[in-house]
Amino acid sequence: MTPDFIIIGAPRCGTTYLSNNLAEHPQIFLGLGEENYSAGDVHFFDIASQPGKNNFAKGMEWYTELFSDAKPGQLIGEKTADYLSDPNAAKLIYNTLGKIKLIAVVRDPLLRAWSHYNHSRHKLPLKTRFDYLLQHPSRDKLGILETGKYFSLLQPFFEHFGKNQLMVVVQDDLESVPVETLHRVCQFLGVDPSFEFPHKADRVNSSSNSLISHITARVGRWLKHNFPDLYKYLINGPVSDIMTKSILTLRGKSINKARPENLHLSLENRVKLKAYYQEDTRKLGKYLNRNLEKLWWDD
Repeated sequence: MTPDFIIIGAPRCGTTYLSNNLAEHPQIFLGLGEENYSAGDVHFFDIASQPGKNNFAKGMEWYTELFSDAKPGQLIGEKTADYLSDPNAAKLIYNTLGKIKLIAVVRDPLLRAWSHYNHSRHKLPLKTRFDYLLQHPSRDKLGILETGKYFSLLQPFFEHFGKNQLMVVVQDDLESVPVETLHRVCQFLGVDPSFEFPHKADRVNSSSNSLISHITARVGRWLKHNFPDLYKYLINGPVSDIMTKSILTLRGKSINKARPENLHLSLENRVKLKAYYQEDTRKLGKYLNRNLEKLWWDD
């Protein structure tokens, strides 16, 4: 079995929120990566990264096995937020899977970069400041800044996949009108858009990659696979509110909680980032027929 659709990114834009909700849809099966703590990213076509390179070397048999538990008739998908920024992914996906459907989630690139920096500081040289990356973007080996140039990164996907195959979701819509946005995604994928998503109010915050999050997520997936009736009772039954709040706390999530990393981006850095992203954002807005500059930066 191979995917019918892939969520390709971008990181820190709500892809995990989207995939977690879609995984609850009875007509959808989401394959999960074996080595990711909680986000479930597969890492197969992002061969510029070490996880993707390692997994791609395992071959298609390894990849297709991730979807072996899908039920007949279910739409199969996967999510890897790093595909969008990988220079090889678009061509590899097209050559391997053909014209499947793709979903990209985008967010105010200023806040995305700041969130990415805070999320990945442990991977940077000690005491690397955000200001330093802004002054020396060529030394940004993690793509913290470049990943926010969505329109530029989408170009190879536009070349291989037409407009009908690629949906761009704005994260603001997932936050302000989650029901309508999730239903639009369902319509794009061709599954029942009237499904009531039980966790549409969830949010994934910056602490969701902790060890306890990993353990909790794994236990949840094990329960869902081996004891589906018990899983449904815990999630949807009379104790669902208590269970949901407990699980969200353990997994580093919260309901309608502001992301703390968004609150401390200095005005000076905002000005620099706006200049860095302005042209690309304008192009993406034109493509979406939407004024993203006003949506994201009209203070």
